Amino acid sequence: APAGAEPAQLVLERTATAHGRAADGRRLLPCTLIDIAGLVPGAYLGRGKGNLFLQELCRADVLIHVVDGSGTTDKGGNLQEAPEALLASGSGGTGVIDEIGWVRAEIHFWVFTNVRHKRPTWRRRPHRLLDMFVGYGSSPALVAGVLRRARQAAVAAAGGEDCGVRDDEYLARACGGSAAADIRGASLDDPADVELHRLVAMYVATRWPVAVALNKMDVPSAALHEAAVRKRYPRRVVVPVSARAELELLRAHAQGECEYALGGGAPTTASTPGAAADIGKLAQALAVLDRWGSTGTLHVISRAVGLRPPTLAFPCSDIATLAPLGREDGPPLYDCLQLKPLTTVGDLYECCKREMLCAGDLVRAELMQVGGTPSAAAVVRRDETVASRGAIVRIQTRRASWQHKGVVNESELQVRAKQDKITGRRRQAG
Repeated sequence: APAGAEPAQLVLERTATAHGRAADGRRLLPCTLIDIAGLVPGAYLGRGKGNLFLQELCRADVLIHVVDGSGTTDKGGNLQEAPEALLASGSGGTGVIDEIGWVRAEIHFWVFTNVRHKRPTWRRRPHRLLDMFVGYGSSPALVAGVLRRARQAAVAAAGGEDCGVRDDEYLARACGGSAAADIRGASLDDPADVELHRLVAMYVATRWPVAVALNKMDVPSAALHEAAVRKRYPRRVVVPVSARAELELLRAHAQGECEYALGGGAPTTASTPGAAADIGKLAQALAVLDRWGSTGTLHVISRAVGLRPPTLAFPCSDIATLAPLGREDGPPLYDCLQLKPLTTVGDLYECCKREMLCAGDLVRAELMQVGGTPSAAAVVRRDETVASRGAIVRIQTRRASWQHKGVVNESELQVRAKQDKITGRRRQAG
């Protein structure tokens, strides 16, 4: 969780949380990582796995692009010729910078080709332009924001006055082109194609923000590429990473050879020496901490999630004591739920039920900002968004006669949750 997501006093005291804390005291939260491997140049044209691969991207909110920061492998992940010379010179064949650029280009041309192919449809029916992008797993609100910014950019580029039509109508005119241009194919000499490229670029950057993980930073040549990448992409999120060092530190910690916390850059001290080979690997891992401050593995995930941050909610049973919901004598704000940005209070309540934190019907909900006072808590309706009023949520429920009065044990809650899932009554938060 980002700094400031919970009261500072709880962070300083390192109060217990459902998933623990990182070395710097921040709360750890779960996230789902999808390994999407096998992208090759020309995938949008059908090479490799083609669209089957690219469609997997729709399952992700953000992307972590793992790049060989040492420059010793090519685009296919194959070791370059004469790796010793590459290590000595710091060069890397096609180059790390090219590796970062072509992946974004593949995604761009995949979307551009699909949208342009359907151009006759949304040229006649401008309202269909929004549907072209919603199909990539985007919410209508996200696409509407992209269309609004693209329209503003198109008006500024044209140097004319904005007219009073809707965003989709304006862009359908600017990007629609003509039937002859559809047959002729895409060209940067066509103003309509240029505007469509601009629209797609804005959408791709918004829909799939990318954090670049420069891996293999334990290799000597990596430092040269890291500086070049930051110079070429000053606005990109670039994080030095050494997966090998992280694995070695976790292994050494499990075997009692050192003290190491997940994602830690804190001083690591060896306690029990292991085999000579392990000592050498551990020394290399410690050198990564000295050089970069951490292995970067947890940091790059945190930075990626921060590109499209979820709404955090802390369900509690008492606003004054911050006692956790559904847990007797638990530490304050023990649970933290990650929600979509426009999640309502009713959706949050359903999410708490699925997490087995409460049961029954929602009677009352109060929201309070982190760091606020109990007197500032406000009663909210079911249809109000969580992010608009606060992150600390007090939920009160009532059990009807048919819901079996009294305390429900955990096994009964599990049975009900399974039944709700089977019958399709479960709602997705947000």
